[in-house]
Amino acid sequence: MGSNFFINHSLGITNNCYRVLGIPVTNVAINSSVGSLFTSGETLSTLMQDVAHQETKNIGSLAGCAVEGLAEMNEEKINEFYHLMLDTIGQLTKGKDEAHFAIKFTGLLSIGVMTRLSTAQDLYLYNILALDKPGYEQLSMELLD
Repeated sequence: MGSNFFINHSLGITNNCYRVLGIPVTNVAINSSVGSLFTSGETLSTLMQDVAHQETKNIGSLAGCAVEGLAEMNEEKINEFYHLMLDTIGQLTKGKDEAHFAIKFTGLLSIGVMTRLSTAQDLYLYNILALDKPGYEQLSMELLD
């Protein structure tokens, strides 16, 4: 699990960077720091370039479409995401029998809902299951019985 700070604040920080610094500067900052750990690029074109490069090495690829929380419901943004997913699937399967694709549906939730879900998860783990924060992922056999 990620830290609460990261879960609850990274999206806001990223959005502020996009607003203040602009898309090109923010994307360069992300790509030159942690971006390469998570993504091949910002566009379907760069994704397909990376997929083709990996295929030359006999390495498969998994395309993942993810957006992170809308501040409020926005049908236009949801439709843009929907069409991006369809375009991605179309490009990945062009001339192939199969492809690998993942969708992160949390992008269809508002930031408020994601924050409440994170808080509810913490309450469940610590208050109901009575797990200590350090090492909570190591469930004791007593809890599993």
